[in-house]
Amino acid sequence: MNLLRAMASAVLLAGGLQACCARSCGNTGESPESPASGPVVAGRLDIVGWGPRRTVAGVPFNRQRAGHATLWIRVAQPLDGRMGLVQFGDTVLEGRTSGHLLTARVPESAYAVPGRYEVRAIARTDDALWKSDPVSFTVRPAPAAPAP
Repeated sequence: MNLLRAMASAVLLAGGLQACCARSCGNTGESPESPASGPVVAGRLDIVGWGPRRTVAGVPFNRQRAGHATLWIRVAQPLDGRMGLVQFGDTVLEGRTSGHLLTARVPESAYAVPGRYEVRAIARTDDALWKSDPVSFTVRPAPAAPAP
């Protein structure tokens, strides 16, 4: 019984020292893999379709009633219960999921400049993250205005 008490005291002392050091040093004591530092990559999403795949600079695509552009991505895995995100170039967009479908509203600033942009589907829970390989979205230059 004395051995059991000694071991319990050692565990409590070690825990107390760790908590004390974390407070005084600003260190949480958590490893980078812990959920508190963000979700860990759990797997890959496989894109089976997406659209539209191109637009003209500044022209909304797949225009919705409110006038904004929307991108859709269909993946092989069900997304229910996961938060959906879309990476469009350097911009991460909040998405909506339903079954295998992920949609996101795309701000005009994201497709204002001609070029080829990488698009990725991302799904996450509090502690896990799934990403797709990139697909391409092309923004073509706007046609030149006719000369007067």
